[in-house]
Amino acid sequence: MSAALKTSLTKLDQAVNKLETVIDKRISAAQQNAGAGKNGQTDLFSSMASSRKSNDNGIDTKMLADKLDSAISKVEKILQEG
Repeated sequence: MSAALKTSLTKLDQAVNKLETVIDKRISAAQQNAGAGKNGQTDLFSSMASSRKSNDNGIDTKMLADKLDSAISKVEKILQEG
């Protein structure tokens, strides 16, 4: 594996870790704000669905999801090739 590819994969891993941390924090905040729902569970996806409808941060969530899917596919292909 080339050094540039290894560096890129390391940066990607760090970015994914940061994204996961942010998502975990948002889910925790949504749980605390919403309280316990049906059967003592909070609907984890309700806040995510509402953020898609009123995306005030200027990010096209569909485009971002497509880019992430594409990046994942490319990384999987590279890793399979060895």
